[in-house]
Amino acid sequence: MAESGVDYVFMVSAGTVILLLLVTFIIAFLFIHQRKYFEHQRKLTFLNAKYQEETMKAQMEMQEKTLEYVGRELHDNIGQILSLIKLNLSNPEADQIRESKNLVTNAIKDLRSLSHKMNLNWAAEVSLENFIEAEVQKIRNIGHFEVLFEKQGEFVVSNNENKVILFRIIQECINNTLKHSEAKQIKFVIERDQHLLIADDGKGFDQGQAKNGLGLVNIQERAKIIGVDLTIKSSMGNGTQIDILLPQNDS
Repeated sequence: MAESGVDYVFMVSAGTVILLLLVTFIIAFLFIHQRKYFEHQRKLTFLNAKYQEETMKAQMEMQEKTLEYVGRELHDNIGQILSLIKLNLSNPEADQIRESKNLVTNAIKDLRSLSHKMNLNWAAEVSLENFIEAEVQKIRNIGHFEVLFEKQGEFVVSNNENKVILFRIIQECINNTLKHSEAKQIKFVIERDQHLLIADDGKGFDQGQAKNGLGLVNIQERAKIIGVDLTIKSSMGNGTQIDILLPQNDS
């Protein structure tokens, strides 16, 4: 009888210990789960804030670049057209008046185009292909580079905020090439499967020394934010190649 009592007490004690361990395990599990949940939410909040910050920064930089471009166009293009009109009007014959009318028409068309570019909402209406074509034309207008542009596939982004950041990534790649590469030829290829290649035949650079450069860091950080796989290949004397691969679910 005494042994039954001891067994009963042992079973109750063991059951109590097991129950306490189980409760402790459940509480610890819930605590860890809640902690991970809050950590995950904190990271999501941080990433969202970072994304919004980068989007705004890219928009401001693009606006600054647009203003620079508009200033050059006003000075070099429209300013030249107005000077020609002034010369024609100083000798108002039929041919000169006719030519002046054509020049005025061209000036109005160019001003409308510039006005359109001043509004960053144009990014929603411009395809990546058209944007690249416009950048290629700007480089050609400089006159110091041979510029090639090939299209073998599609390069499409549906999210406008991502598109603005991608525009700036492409512009930064181009700016780095123009400033530092000493290239004679710059090549753009829209390949299959959401893939863009930007390559030059310039002097290249040591990636080990340049990997922490501010320009490269900005490009790579922005690529990560919008899920773009960006690879830079370069070596001294062998030019630079930049591969930009968009996520398949962004098409």
